[in-house]
Amino acid sequence: MRITHAIAVAVVSLGMPLIAAAGQSSHFFALHRFDEQVAAYMAVRHRVEQRLPPPTVTANATNIVEAQSVLAYELRKARPRAQAGEFFSPDISSEFRRRIHRVLDQRGVSEHGLAVDLQRESPESFCTLSVNGNFDWRFGAMMPTVVLEALPDVPWPLQYRFVCRDLVLLDVDAGLIVDILPDALTTR
Repeated sequence: MRITHAIAVAVVSLGMPLIAAAGQSSHFFALHRFDEQVAAYMAVRHRVEQRLPPPTVTANATNIVEAQSVLAYELRKARPRAQAGEFFSPDISSEFRRRIHRVLDQRGVSEHGLAVDLQRESPESFCTLSVNGNFDWRFGAMMPTVVLEALPDVPWPLQYRFVCRDLVLLDVDAGLIVDILPDALTTR
């Protein structure tokens, strides 16, 4: 009986740090899944790049836009069923919003003020976003460093950009919207 009790105590004692660690970040597994999605995208992207001719250095804007269009086209072909929420699943969305709100609160930045600044930087036209769609470079020019520091790192050429109140995961080289987190900035 003492041996059974000692084994039970040891098992509980060893398991408690794992439970405590998981409790420290309720979205630990969601963030891990986000990282896995990013890695999977990068693997697909690498395979696509291997099939394309190497990019050339040029000052000709037409050549740059053409190369970007070809890359975006091939990525769309490689991910034909890409849809919103692949990366920003409900649990990830919740965690990202929480992180954004927390860092803005900590720095004394008004979420409403940030949204107004973003809107001021954007053109007057309505912004329409779609996963696997082209990124309109007139939007999302400003990405506050304070917010970037609160979000998980992503490898180049992925970047986060605010477009209106939404957070976009963007493939910069392809000018392609990888996923969208609607209402990342919400007035609470």
